[in-house]
Amino acid sequence: MGFSADNSGMLEIDGKVIIKNIGFLYWGIYKISLPKGKHLVEFKVVNFGGPAAIGFEIYNNTKDQILKSQSYGDLNLVFSTLLEKGATVEDGDPFYTYSCPLNGNFMLDYCGSSGIPVCTQFVPIDVKITNPAPVCLSAGVDITLPQITAGSPSSLSYTYWKDRLATIPLTNPDNIKKSGTYYIKGSYESCSMVKPVNVVVKSTASTINSVICLGSSYGGHNKSGTYVDTLLAANGCDSIRTLNLTVKTLADTSVSVSVCKGDGYLGHTKSGIYRDTLRTVNGCDSLVTTNLTVNPNVDLGPDKQLCLGDSLTLRPGQFRNYLWQDGSTLPYYKVKTGGIYWVKVADENGCTGADTIAVNETICIPSRFPNTFTPNGDGINDTWDINGLRGFPQCTVFIYSRWGQLVFKSIGYPKPWDGRENGKDLPVGTYYYVIELRNGTPPLSGYVTIIR
Repeated sequence: MGFSADNSGMLEIDGKVIIKNIGFLYWGIYKISLPKGKHLVEFKVVNFGGPAAIGFEIYNNTKDQILKSQSYGDLNLVFSTLLEKGATVEDGDPFYTYSCPLNGNFMLDYCGSSGIPVCTQFVPIDVKITNPAPVCLSAGVDITLPQITAGSPSSLSYTYWKDRLATIPLTNPDNIKKSGTYYIKGSYESCSMVKPVNVVVKSTASTINSVICLGSSYGGHNKSGTYVDTLLAANGCDSIRTLNLTVKTLADTSVSVSVCKGDGYLGHTKSGIYRDTLRTVNGCDSLVTTNLTVNPNVDLGPDKQLCLGDSLTLRPGQFRNYLWQDGSTLPYYKVKTGGIYWVKVADENGCTGADTIAVNETICIPSRFPNTFTPNGDGINDTWDINGLRGFPQCTVFIYSRWGQLVFKSIGYPKPWDGRENGKDLPVGTYYYVIELRNGTPPLSGYVTIIR
């Protein structure tokens, strides 16, 4: 490696200073060991004040071969700036005209025989960088603007890189969105220089994990997913928010519940269907539809009127056990007189219940008479029963054939007519009746048909 007598410099390989303060008097051979691969060799000129001759060569020899050599020609040359176009050197001005000093035979290796200095290819380049001002993320940074390289020679062309060795291109140098150090390579003919440029992008990035209930929203979003929003931060610049949103679905369940009378479920104490809104463990609403059965649901109905001489049957419902006021255990009770009647029941779940009914006995005027009956001896509808008529013991009942013949007569109606006359079955047909209640009301009349 060598410089002209009035200059000095240094050698860097891959950014590390290998030899410095090299001057004319230190022209010579240096041993440098490098691993196999690609390396960036930077040959820098300092104290640059006049014409400069710059050049270097790389030989591959052992130490003994170097010591025994009489001249450079005895060594194994693998690289020479005289032969290669594109060696990277720095710190110079390509606008100046340089020449090779010819005051030593050793310099002739770096100049052409025609007197045109080969070394002008390796004139150092001085790329000056001014770091851009910080900007907001939405604006981005443009490092291709002329003010970034202001002060550098105007003849340089520029390329933009992610790494110092200029092997990874920067695809968006005019709109950089991330703070960091990037690199600008200034080139003139086959010479180039790589300089760093520091970029500051003012932005705030945050990640939020949020869980909301169905029907709610967060940041304008109401569905599960990942959302990236650009917001205005307190520093006036953009804030990038990544929202991982989970929307909890509304729980909607249906249940069937049975409770004993006196107990309840969710505040309900009567049988029925209820719809309640509850708060679940995840903090969201849950809709519960409850089909509630209160056991046992004993119901003898409202208090009743019983016509004198008539009867009615009380049926409390289907249960496992029954106990009536008179000790009866049948699932029903036939009432023939007025009074207070009650029943106690138990169901399959062990629940118990009771109900009471008042039956008021009264004298009723019959308003409806059966128009048929079937006296065939099967025990079903064998007599002509008239509800309420027993309450009029002084009434008279007359029944006539279609020809006006009296076939049945009764004072009061203690025994219903069985379709006979003097113990003999009357023929099938239509018969006519006249009933006097003897209470000042008009006689009642109509027809009844015997069917066998």
